[in-house]
Amino acid sequence: MHSASNPHAFMGVTEQGLAAIVKTRGNADVHVILRGGTKGPNFKADAVKAAAETIEKKRGWASVMVDCSRMFFWIVNSVPSLIPQTDGNSQKNHNNQPLVVDDLCNQLAAGNRNITGVMIESNINAGRQDVPDAGPSALKYGVSITDACVDWQSTVSMLEKLNGVSFLLFRPLFYDFVQPCIGC
Repeated sequence: MHSASNPHAFMGVTEQGLAAIVKTRGNADVHVILRGGTKGPNFKADAVKAAAETIEKKRGWASVMVDCSRMFFWIVNSVPSLIPQTDGNSQKNHNNQPLVVDDLCNQLAAGNRNITGVMIESNINAGRQDVPDAGPSALKYGVSITDACVDWQSTVSMLEKLNGVSFLLFRPLFYDFVQPCIGC
């Protein structure tokens, strides 16, 4: 984050194909993405808080994005549990993404302002598929060939939940800047 927020100069190529020194101004709006890992999920409040505190020591503020699809779960008696697995992404289940969003909504409703975005694996239809032996023409429409995804309706539901809690959280800020026009 420190590096990305500072200016850089490097050798590059122009649109005309000529060698050039490219300069950037840096990105002051950098963020960290919590994606889970071999130690388990890191979207819970304590992990988000720890990440934010670490960032705030260096930057004064923290912007945290959570990847809802890269979380690890055990399924115990058909109930997803937030106990970490240690066998990597092989057990990830796209259907657990709404559980992650629900937890993030609770954190936002409790006043967490460091969560600034989410990543959701989404497609028109749920799941994933391999390219069939018959070739690409035999692929199912709207189903991922990479990571398993939630379907469109699940995506809409998750985004509506996030929108609802975000509106409640930031409504006071909105009304401080936008005053209704009486008699306009």
